[in-house]
Amino acid sequence: MKEGTVAALVKWLISAAIGLWISVPAAVRILAIICCFDVLTGLLSHKCNLRELLRRICVSLILVLAIHYVYSMAKQEAGLNVGFDIASMVGVWYIFAELISIAHNCVDAGGDVPPLVLDWLDKAQGLTSREHDEIQALRLKQSQEMTALDVKQSQERSRREP
Repeated sequence: MKEGTVAALVKWLISAAIGLWISVPAAVRILAIICCFDVLTGLLSHKCNLRELLRRICVSLILVLAIHYVYSMAKQEAGLNVGFDIASMVGVWYIFAELISIAHNCVDAGGDVPPLVLDWLDKAQGLTSREHDEIQALRLKQSQEMTALDVKQSQERSRREP
């Protein structure tokens, strides 16, 4: 291929991506960005594995594409911008869900999240204080079990090595 052809192809791809990005409602664009942050914070979490990472990426893509599809179809069928309102509502709903996920990922990664924010997250998820305490106790127990398992494994390794 000629150098001019490659440059023209790259320019065309960039302009097509920008055109598509601009045609998507702002709430869906924000959702796409927040989904990327959710995946990145999920990588920092100690609970991260390949299967969970792929699931998060697929769910994020499906969410963004489905909301954009609803927007496009409603606009085409109704002839009105009703799809924009529906897509924005759904997008904002999932933005809050993704923000909760990001906060939980930060907690799992060992980040300092203010207790007030954690209380808001629990209330947003509909947890009572009793359920919150039970979950905290289970997390503490799991953390202690993981620590004990790590100690046991390191002891076994040290026994094997002369």
